[in-house]
Amino acid sequence: MIGKKSKNAKSSYTKTVKYYERYRDFIRNITIYSYRSRQEYAEIGINNRTYDDYKRILSDCIKQGFIEESCNGKEKRTRFNADMYKSSYNYLVNTYFIKSLPNNAFYYIIILQILGDGNSRFINEIEDAIYKENDYKQLDISNSAPYRALCALTGSGLLKTNKVKNKSYYQLADNILDQLTAKELLELYNAVSFFTNVSPLSVPGYYLANTISQYMESKKVACPEKNLFWQYRFCNYSKIVDDEVIYIILQAIENKKSLKISYDKNKKSILLVPEALRTDYPYGRTYLYTTKHVAYKVEKITKIQVISPKKAIKPATSQKVKKPAAKKLDLIFTFKATDDEREVTAIKHRLQQEAAWMHCTELDKEHYRYTATVQDAFSLVPWIRTFHKYVSLGSDTDTVVKERLEKDKMEALQKYGIIQ
Repeated sequence: MIGKKSKNAKSSYTKTVKYYERYRDFIRNITIYSYRSRQEYAEIGINNRTYDDYKRILSDCIKQGFIEESCNGKEKRTRFNADMYKSSYNYLVNTYFIKSLPNNAFYYIIILQILGDGNSRFINEIEDAIYKENDYKQLDISNSAPYRALCALTGSGLLKTNKVKNKSYYQLADNILDQLTAKELLELYNAVSFFTNVSPLSVPGYYLANTISQYMESKKVACPEKNLFWQYRFCNYSKIVDDEVIYIILQAIENKKSLKISYDKNKKSILLVPEALRTDYPYGRTYLYTTKHVAYKVEKITKIQVISPKKAIKPATSQKVKKPAAKKLDLIFTFKATDDEREVTAIKHRLQQEAAWMHCTELDKEHYRYTATVQDAFSLVPWIRTFHKYVSLGSDTDTVVKERLEKDKMEALQKYGIIQ
């Protein structure tokens, strides 16, 4: 007899994510808006169950010590704690490993295992090996499934073919790393590690660096620790979660295709022709510019799809891509001797990590000025609010930003009944 599940029993959670685009927003909130509590995540559409599951998954794939919790009264707040000066390795790349694989991915993996001995095999031999060792009832046993996988692996360069009497035999492709000396392997690893954090796409670089590292270990060649060789002035960790979107945009630009995107909270899809991508590295934001000179923040693209245009896309004739109007940010931080010492220390530590891209001037022992010119000041408003009583706006802050923060302040006071 099957008993009822106890209400107190802990529910299991899936350690993979089917739709990475949903998880992307959660990661961005953890890394940028780390002040949010479990209850505040529910207000932006991430319910308690989803929050708990996502946090467990993130803790599983991020190195211990990079995820920490702090308490504000009874509320726990989770944040991604990383220091670019100690390590430029972006552990958020591990979140791509948690995406669940489609059913056909099984064939790619098992075929590579079968051909791992270095011998060449005919397609019938490969199919026999697949179904001999595995439960065929759970597989797509159509004749085309293994063949499609073989074609894809050959097209990507992982396999090579050899025809014998009109029969195609498949074999693992030669490993190009076998041609390199230990010194050349180390130089290649260091070069890949460097370009990983300065290229438009970071994930492929991390995958390649990981492959080289594992190869060096198999050959008993000493390999340096992850990305300790390089330091970067601007290394924004959260930007990496947009790599999949950026890759699709770059492919569309190269192949002269149109895009259909869902943007921010807009219910209607937007059709556009991409022209260029621009990245502001100090602020970690990438903008998609269209042929109509309209800019979209990549981080706000929730869905993206490549479509064939009805008319041929002509090469861009103008490079007059308009950037969003830059706005000045002037923040004055005040730390009085009567303030809570532990809280002040925590605020200063946050500023060292999160405001390293801003210019800091010590006005006196109690006042510090942080200034910067930013493309998107409004996106920093939630971050500024987290410093509440310690921060005020300096005279150089753009008027529009001042008005926005003042409006938010009045709404908060009304919400809590402090003013009517």
